[in-house]
Amino acid sequence: MRSVAWNLAGDSFITGGTGGEVLLWDVRQEQPIRQFNGHSLDAIVNSIAWHPSGDSFITGGTGGEVLLWDVRQEQPIRQFKGHRNYRGNDISMVWSLAGNTFVTVSDFGEVLLWDAGQEQPIHQFKGQSNISRPSNVKFVAWNPSGNTFVTVGSDGHLFLWDVRQEQPIRQFKGHSTNRDVRSVAWNPAGDSFVTVGGD
Repeated sequence: MRSVAWNLAGDSFITGGTGGEVLLWDVRQEQPIRQFNGHSLDAIVNSIAWHPSGDSFITGGTGGEVLLWDVRQEQPIRQFKGHRNYRGNDISMVWSLAGNTFVTVSDFGEVLLWDAGQEQPIHQFKGQSNISRPSNVKFVAWNPSGNTFVTVGSDGHLFLWDVRQEQPIRQFKGHSTNRDVRSVAWNPAGDSFVTVGGD
């Protein structure tokens, strides 16, 4: 297993793994209750995000694969195309609070905004990566209070974004520039966040 995410109801969860494996589990049963088929067999599913409604979810796999699933169906209902199709391109993702859009980030410094009803990204953000030194964007977290989100990368950089602007609205410094920032989490009020890294 490489990833896991609880359903908001708390009675089931999804796991992702090697071989494109995506499984649904019921907490009262020892075996998975559904297997989802859609990722490439050589993909590693390393990111899962439940929709706020709890009836669908998105998964991200190596190779830039991003799929939308209905929890009641074994096949994906949409495949999103926009990230580089490269085996080592890991994806992280987060839904907006409204659940109509989501953001994905990748090892190639890509930061993309998607409409859940469209296969192509509706917005590409610029500034997390540059040509001379691409930044692996490792994680993204949506602010619970509005239209902003934070991305963290492999070079110690943290950026705050507004979904209505192409460039980051703020850059934060504090982690070592040669260390990964590995995770970020907002507090419920949305006025601060914490990060952890390899410092």
